[in-house]
Amino acid sequence: MANRLFVVGVLVLQGACNAPLPSNHSTSTDGGGGATGSGGTIGADAATSLGGATTHSTQSQGGAGGTLTLVAQGGSGGAAATFTPTSDPNFDPSVLVVDPIPVVDAGTALDADGVHSTGIVIFDRSGSMEGGWTTAETDNPDSAVSVTKWVAASRALLGALEPVQDRVTIGAILFPSDDGCGVAPFGDPVQFAFMPASQFIEQYIALSPYNQPQGNTPLTLAFQAADQAIQAATSQGTLPDPFFVMLLTDGEPNCGSDMTQVLALVASWREQGIPTHVFGLPGSESARIVLDSVAQAGGTQTLVVPGTPQGAADLQGGIAAVF
Repeated sequence: MANRLFVVGVLVLQGACNAPLPSNHSTSTDGGGGATGSGGTIGADAATSLGGATTHSTQSQGGAGGTLTLVAQGGSGGAAATFTPTSDPNFDPSVLVVDPIPVVDAGTALDADGVHSTGIVIFDRSGSMEGGWTTAETDNPDSAVSVTKWVAASRALLGALEPVQDRVTIGAILFPSDDGCGVAPFGDPVQFAFMPASQFIEQYIALSPYNQPQGNTPLTLAFQAADQAIQAATSQGTLPDPFFVMLLTDGEPNCGSDMTQVLALVASWREQGIPTHVFGLPGSESARIVLDSVAQAGGTQTLVVPGTPQGAADLQGGIAAVF
């Protein structure tokens, strides 16, 4: 992959800042250390976020089963929050390093035009994303290659970003942020601030052991976090055009999610010229009515894919078309 440095035992990521932004809406975040183990050191220095200058730094003295403490320092009138996600000692981040699958025509046309795009990915990491997705079929069904839905969807996202990483700025809200129904705000280091796609790819892979599926599906809170980021950037005059929102989920929302609120937010984004693209992962078939309502409010159509090799390719192609 371009612009990626892999060293056995140590992975260090250094990201450049985005274009200058107003400094009167800034949030500084610092990372704490985790437990030392066999994994070596993971460091990430993230980019400036839209809507205010944000320095996003996470560090862990890595290791199997270690923990990463993320501390968000409260700004003016804000309180600090601490998150301690646990690393999965059995997860190998290298499974997310893939060669990009050829994108669909729409994505290729956009790339040829060189249009820079920016957006937020609202990514479901609930416990059901641990379910299987067949990525390679064989004559013997018992020997088919399978990964989790979270891995397959992550590979599709990163693979779609790879060929256009020089012209895409992206952030992500992973939900939930804990093992229940909590969602950290976009400016919190547990989320991914706006950054160049090349840096996002590297940081996403580096922190993937800490972002394994767990918890429920608090969709309303996730969309509220996205709206806070959009409105902050809008008020500062830093929201770029074009801008998009993308939802990746595998099922029905819960945690008391209020779809009326979700649809109202999506409709308000559309009035600002921001489309919401909806991708239903395997298991989301029963939630088709809900997903279609979000896509319709956002001016798009839902793409629901099966847990097959072709489904993974279709998902990557659909994501690529957004960029």
